[in-house]
Amino acid sequence: MPSTFLKQNYNLKKIRSRLSEPNFSTLVGVLITNISVLGGIKEEIDFATKADLFRNIKNYCSDLTLEEIYKAFELERYGEYLTKSNHFQLFGTDYFSEVIKKYREWKRNTLTEHNIIMEVKNQLPEISESQKTQIVTNGIIRAFNEFKENKIISEPCVHIFDELLSRGFIIGANSDKLVSYYAKKQNEAKDQLEKEILYEISNSYSSERKKLQNILEEILKGDSNKIVIRTKKIVLQEYFSKLISEDRNIDGFFNT
Repeated sequence: MPSTFLKQNYNLKKIRSRLSEPNFSTLVGVLITNISVLGGIKEEIDFATKADLFRNIKNYCSDLTLEEIYKAFELERYGEYLTKSNHFQLFGTDYFSEVIKKYREWKRNTLTEHNIIMEVKNQLPEISESQKTQIVTNGIIRAFNEFKENKIISEPCVHIFDELLSRGFIIGANSDKLVSYYAKKQNEAKDQLEKEILYEISNSYSSERKKLQNILEEILKGDSNKIVIRTKKIVLQEYFSKLISEDRNIDGFFNT
Protein backbone atom coordinates (compact mmCIF):
# COMPACT_ATOMS: atom_id res chain seq x y z
CA MET A 1 0.00 0.00 0.00
CA PRO A 2 1.34 3.49 -0.86
CA SER A 3 0.32 4.89 2.52
CA THR A 4 2.18 2.09 4.34
CA PHE A 5 5.39 2.87 2.46
CA LEU A 6 5.22 6.58 3.28
CA LYS A 7 4.52 5.90 6.97
CA GLN A 8 7.48 3.55 7.18
CA ASN A 9 9.64 6.04 5.31
CA TYR A 10 9.44 8.48 8.24
CA ASN A 11 11.74 6.13 10.16
CA LEU A 12 14.38 6.04 7.42
CA LYS A 13 17.40 8.35 7.08
CA LYS A 14 17.24 11.19 4.58
CA ILE A 15 20.03 11.34 2.00
CA ARG A 16 21.41 14.52 3.60
CA SER A 17 22.00 12.51 6.79
CA ARG A 18 23.89 9.76 4.95
CA LEU A 19 26.38 11.78 2.92
CA SER A 20 29.20 11.14 5.40
CA GLU A 21 28.65 7.38 5.52
CA PRO A 22 31.76 5.58 4.19
CA ASN A 23 29.74 3.32 1.88
CA PHE A 24 27.32 6.00 0.65
CA SER A 25 28.84 6.21 -2.86
CA THR A 26 28.63 2.43 -3.20
CA LEU A 27 24.98 2.42 -2.10
CA VAL A 28 24.12 5.10 -4.65
CA GLY A 29 25.98 3.19 -7.37
CA VAL A 30 23.95 0.06 -6.63
CA LEU A 31 20.77 2.15 -6.52
CA ILE A 32 21.46 3.67 -9.94
CA THR A 33 22.00 0.21 -11.41
CA ASN A 34 18.78 -1.11 -9.87
CA ILE A 35 16.56 1.78 -10.96
CA SER A 36 17.96 1.63 -14.49
CA VAL A 37 16.82 -2.01 -14.57
CA LEU A 38 13.38 -0.92 -13.35
CA GLY A 39 13.32 1.61 -16.19
CA GLY A 40 14.05 -1.09 -18.74
CA ILE A 41 17.45 0.32 -19.72
CA LYS A 42 19.39 -2.28 -21.68
CA GLU A 43 22.65 -0.38 -22.14
CA GLU A 44 25.21 -0.06 -19.35
CA ILE A 45 25.41 3.44 -17.87
CA ASP A 46 28.77 5.09 -18.50
CA PHE A 47 30.91 6.60 -15.74
CA ALA A 48 30.21 10.25 -16.63
CA THR A 49 26.44 9.68 -16.50
CA LYS A 50 26.71 7.86 -13.18
CA ALA A 51 28.75 10.75 -11.77
CA ASP A 52 26.14 13.24 -12.98
CA LEU A 53 23.33 11.18 -11.43
CA PHE A 54 25.29 10.96 -8.17
CA ARG A 55 25.58 14.76 -8.03
CA ASN A 56 21.87 15.09 -8.78
CA ILE A 57 20.93 12.71 -5.98
CA LYS A 58 23.28 14.39 -3.50
CA ASN A 59 22.32 17.98 -4.33
CA TYR A 60 18.67 17.85 -5.38
CA CYS A 61 17.27 14.79 -3.60
CA SER A 62 18.78 15.35 -0.16
CA ASP A 63 15.31 15.57 1.41
CA LEU A 64 14.39 12.08 0.15
CA THR A 65 15.56 8.65 1.27
CA LEU A 66 17.37 6.20 -1.00
CA GLU A 67 14.34 3.95 -0.61
CA GLU A 68 12.13 6.71 -2.00
CA ILE A 69 14.24 7.02 -5.13
CA TYR A 70 13.87 3.31 -5.74
CA LYS A 71 10.13 3.60 -5.07
CA ALA A 72 9.88 6.47 -7.56
CA PHE A 73 11.09 4.26 -10.40
CA GLU A 74 9.07 1.29 -9.20
CA LEU A 75 5.93 3.43 -9.48
CA GLU A 76 7.04 4.56 -12.94
CA ARG A 77 7.54 0.96 -14.06
CA TYR A 78 4.06 -0.07 -12.95
CA GLY A 79 2.31 2.96 -14.45
CA GLU A 80 1.18 4.55 -11.17
CA TYR A 81 1.75 8.11 -12.42
CA LEU A 82 -0.58 10.02 -14.70
CA THR A 83 2.01 9.99 -17.49
CA LYS A 84 4.76 7.63 -18.59
CA SER A 85 8.21 9.06 -19.28
CA ASN A 86 10.23 7.91 -22.27
CA HIS A 87 13.94 7.47 -21.66
CA PHE A 88 14.80 6.42 -25.25
CA GLN A 89 17.27 3.95 -23.70
CA LEU A 90 19.25 6.87 -22.24
CA PHE A 91 19.26 6.85 -18.46
CA GLY A 92 20.43 10.41 -17.83
CA THR A 93 19.58 13.23 -15.44
CA ASP A 94 16.71 14.51 -17.62
CA TYR A 95 14.82 11.22 -17.37
CA PHE A 96 15.82 10.76 -13.73
CA SER A 97 14.64 14.26 -12.76
CA GLU A 98 11.35 13.83 -14.60
CA VAL A 99 10.53 10.65 -12.67
CA ILE A 100 11.57 12.21 -9.34
CA LYS A 101 9.33 15.20 -10.05
CA LYS A 102 6.39 12.86 -10.62
CA TYR A 103 7.23 11.00 -7.41
CA ARG A 104 7.18 14.24 -5.41
CA GLU A 105 3.73 15.02 -6.80
CA TRP A 106 2.55 11.46 -6.02
CA LYS A 107 3.99 11.71 -2.51
CA ARG A 108 2.35 15.07 -1.81
CA ASN A 109 -1.04 13.84 -3.04
CA THR A 110 -0.81 10.56 -1.10
CA LEU A 111 0.21 12.31 2.13
CA THR A 112 -2.76 14.63 1.78
CA GLU A 113 -5.24 11.93 0.75
CA HIS A 114 -4.40 9.67 3.69
CA ASN A 115 -3.61 12.45 6.18
CA ILE A 116 -0.36 10.64 6.89
CA ILE A 117 1.55 13.60 8.34
CA MET A 118 -1.00 14.11 11.13
CA GLU A 119 -1.22 10.37 11.78
CA VAL A 120 2.55 10.09 12.18
CA LYS A 121 2.65 13.19 14.40
CA ASN A 122 0.00 11.68 16.66
CA GLN A 123 2.15 8.58 17.08
CA LEU A 124 5.19 10.57 18.23
CA PRO A 125 6.06 10.84 21.93
CA GLU A 126 4.70 13.92 23.66
CA ILE A 127 7.11 16.84 23.44
CA SER A 128 7.05 20.35 24.83
CA GLU A 129 5.79 23.36 22.90
CA SER A 130 9.32 24.80 22.78
CA GLN A 131 10.61 21.53 21.30
CA LYS A 132 7.83 21.58 18.68
CA THR A 133 8.72 25.18 17.82
CA GLN A 134 12.40 24.29 17.50
CA ILE A 135 11.63 21.36 15.20
CA VAL A 136 9.64 23.66 12.91
CA THR A 137 12.38 26.30 13.08
CA ASN A 138 15.01 23.74 12.09
CA GLY A 139 12.85 22.77 9.12
CA ILE A 140 12.63 26.40 7.98
CA ILE A 141 16.39 26.90 8.28
CA ARG A 142 17.06 23.65 6.41
CA ALA A 143 14.68 24.66 3.57
CA PHE A 144 16.38 28.06 3.29
CA ASN A 145 19.90 26.58 3.23
CA GLU A 146 18.91 24.03 0.57
CA PHE A 147 17.43 26.80 -1.57
CA LYS A 148 20.54 28.93 -1.06
CA GLU A 149 22.71 26.07 -2.27
CA ASN A 150 20.57 24.56 -5.02
CA LYS A 151 17.90 27.20 -5.86
CA ILE A 152 15.31 24.49 -5.27
CA ILE A 153 12.58 24.30 -2.64
CA SER A 154 11.66 20.72 -1.89
CA GLU A 155 7.98 19.86 -1.70
CA PRO A 156 5.80 19.81 0.25
CA CYS A 157 6.71 23.35 1.33
CA VAL A 158 3.31 24.89 2.15
CA HIS A 159 3.93 24.38 5.88
CA ILE A 160 7.16 26.42 5.59
CA PHE A 161 5.26 29.31 3.98
CA ASP A 162 2.42 29.09 6.52
CA GLU A 163 4.82 29.09 9.47
CA LEU A 164 6.78 32.10 8.18
CA LEU A 165 3.46 33.86 7.57
CA SER A 166 2.21 33.11 11.09
CA ARG A 167 5.48 34.35 12.61
CA GLY A 168 5.28 37.58 10.63
CA PHE A 169 8.38 37.05 8.46
CA ILE A 170 6.24 36.82 5.33
CA ILE A 171 3.49 39.45 5.20
CA GLY A 172 0.03 38.48 4.02
CA ALA A 173 -2.26 40.45 1.73
CA ASN A 174 -3.00 43.20 4.27
CA SER A 175 -2.70 46.19 1.95
CA ASP A 176 -3.74 47.11 -1.59
CA LYS A 177 -0.15 46.70 -2.74
CA LEU A 178 0.15 43.22 -1.24
CA VAL A 179 -3.29 42.19 -2.51
CA SER A 180 -2.06 43.11 -5.99
CA TYR A 181 1.22 41.24 -5.40
CA TYR A 182 -0.50 38.02 -4.31
CA ALA A 183 -2.96 38.23 -7.20
CA LYS A 184 -0.02 38.53 -9.59
CA LYS A 185 1.72 35.51 -8.01
CA GLN A 186 -1.52 33.53 -8.23
CA ASN A 187 -1.72 34.27 -11.96
CA GLU A 188 1.90 33.18 -12.35
CA ALA A 189 1.09 29.94 -10.52
CA LYS A 190 -1.91 29.33 -12.76
CA ASP A 191 0.15 29.96 -15.92
CA GLN A 192 2.93 27.62 -14.74
CA LEU A 193 0.51 24.83 -13.93
CA GLU A 194 -1.38 25.26 -17.19
CA LYS A 195 1.84 24.92 -19.22
CA GLU A 196 2.96 21.90 -17.20
CA ILE A 197 -0.37 20.07 -17.59
CA LEU A 198 -0.56 20.88 -21.30
CA TYR A 199 2.94 19.44 -21.71
CA GLU A 200 1.91 16.30 -19.82
CA ILE A 201 -1.21 15.96 -21.98
CA SER A 202 0.85 16.21 -25.16
CA ASN A 203 3.17 13.45 -23.91
CA SER A 204 0.58 11.18 -22.30
CA TYR A 205 -1.21 8.05 -23.37
CA SER A 206 -4.84 8.39 -24.45
CA SER A 207 -6.02 6.58 -21.30
CA GLU A 208 -4.40 9.25 -19.13
CA ARG A 209 -5.58 12.34 -21.00
CA LYS A 210 -9.06 12.45 -19.46
CA LYS A 211 -7.61 12.76 -15.94
CA LEU A 212 -5.20 15.43 -17.10
CA GLN A 213 -7.96 17.31 -18.92
CA ASN A 214 -10.03 17.36 -15.72
CA ILE A 215 -7.06 18.72 -13.77
CA LEU A 216 -6.51 21.36 -16.45
CA GLU A 217 -10.18 22.42 -16.36
CA GLU A 218 -10.00 22.92 -12.59
CA ILE A 219 -6.84 25.02 -12.98
CA LEU A 220 -8.36 27.15 -15.75
CA LYS A 221 -11.46 27.75 -13.61
CA GLY A 222 -9.25 28.67 -10.66
CA ASP A 223 -10.84 25.89 -8.56
CA SER A 224 -7.71 23.79 -8.06
CA ASN A 225 -5.87 23.67 -4.74
CA LYS A 226 -2.74 23.23 -6.83
CA ILE A 227 -2.90 26.98 -7.58
CA VAL A 228 -2.80 27.84 -3.88
CA ILE A 229 0.10 25.45 -3.29
CA ARG A 230 2.09 26.78 -6.25
CA THR A 231 1.38 30.42 -5.29
CA LYS A 232 2.81 29.84 -1.82
CA LYS A 233 5.86 28.17 -3.32
CA ILE A 234 6.49 31.11 -5.68
CA VAL A 235 6.18 33.63 -2.83
CA LEU A 236 8.48 31.52 -0.65
CA GLN A 237 11.08 31.34 -3.44
CA GLU A 238 10.98 35.12 -3.86
CA TYR A 239 11.25 35.65 -0.10
CA PHE A 240 14.30 33.39 0.15
CA SER A 241 15.83 35.02 -2.95
CA LYS A 242 15.40 38.47 -1.38
CA LEU A 243 17.18 37.36 1.80
CA ILE A 244 20.04 35.90 -0.23
CA SER A 245 20.38 39.06 -2.36
CA GLU A 246 20.62 41.07 0.86
CA ASP A 247 23.25 38.64 2.21
CA ARG A 248 21.02 37.70 5.14
CA ASN A 249 20.68 34.26 6.71
CA ILE A 250 17.30 33.22 8.03
CA ASP A 251 18.75 31.43 11.07
CA GLY A 252 19.73 34.84 12.44
CA PHE A 253 16.04 35.67 12.80
CA PHE A 254 15.58 32.91 15.35
CA ASN A 255 18.67 33.68 17.44
CA THR A 256 17.56 37.13 18.49
